[in-house]
Amino acid sequence: MRQGRTTQCYWRRRNYLTGPGGAGVTVSEATAQMFDPNDPNRPVKAFLQEYQTLFGFGPEAITNATVQHDDVSAGNGARTVVWQQQVAGVPVFDAPLIGHYPMIFFLSQGFLCRVVVTRI
Repeated sequence: MRQGRTTQCYWRRRNYLTGPGGAGVTVSEATAQMFDPNDPNRPVKAFLQEYQTLFGFGPEAITNATVQHDDVSAGNGARTVVWQQQVAGVPVFDAPLIGHYPMIFFLSQGFLCRVVVTRI
């Protein structure tokens, strides 16, 4: 077992982490407004900004990261984005940050379903 590595998953049992446009539920409107409304990753960035004291980093973690996967499920239209975390420009082995967006209707409205964070 690797020391110092934790994976945490954040979601709500009912509903989503954010409302339309990445605001509401767990993210304040003021925080969501800090990001471009046309940015498809606005909900994840707003969530990371709102809880950066919990994670130890904010939206810069994905702004400066490499996208490993950005897929939309053919079955239900859900979108998953996987970012490769980096420290000082060096990729962190086996430490993805994952954003899950719900079905295509909700995706187009900017809802966030779940965030998975691996911290070292």
